[in-house]
Amino acid sequence: MTKSLVGAVALCSLALSPGRAHAAGEIYWFSLLTEDVRGASAFYSELFGWDIVSSPTGGWMALRDGQPFAGINSIEDRIPGTSESLWLAAITVNDPAQSVATAKRLGATIRQDVTELAGWGTYSVLQDPQGAPLLLVKPARSLGGTSGYGGWRWAELCTPDTKAAADFYTQVVGYQLEAVAVGNETYDVFRTSAKRQAGLVGLDRADVAPRWAPY
Repeated sequence: MTKSLVGAVALCSLALSPGRAHAAGEIYWFSLLTEDVRGASAFYSELFGWDIVSSPTGGWMALRDGQPFAGINSIEDRIPGTSESLWLAAITVNDPAQSVATAKRLGATIRQDVTELAGWGTYSVLQDPQGAPLLLVKPARSLGGTSGYGGWRWAELCTPDTKAAADFYTQVVGYQLEAVAVGNETYDVFRTSAKRQAGLVGLDRADVAPRWAPY
């Protein structure tokens, strides 16, 4: 097992508990961007038992026990024969406009500015300075979450510059960085005062783009 996976497995059972996932820093929702919505929907439906339905906000949505749990949206197949699919982490913030302004000042690329969806909340789509895409969200209703089978258990940011990423997410989200002992190694973790939220992992492969990964 890699250091990343060992650390994540060690923390999964401790970090997450049932409840409304609306506290700042919570990663409670992911959206899948894929060139093959039909294939992805069939795969995750079979693997986890998710129900895939059309989303009132556009695209598709996965339900777990009737609860909206993940988004699935189509992207253009720009490089035939190469998958460009990826998951976008949705991170809760208290003030999306302020967080987006801070992100922009620190060098993030804003793909969609703060947008309100009536009954769902506000969100923004951006790429952090290292290139990892994500959503900053202030939800207006209970969505996703971390409890139960097929739930989000953990998340990791894979990035080539962990020091710069730690500084960015500390200022934008309000995370604190914690070095957790795992055997003879340490595993860097983003946490809030309430609990550990996600891992921070160095990426040393030029052929893999920085990204958030769900467990």
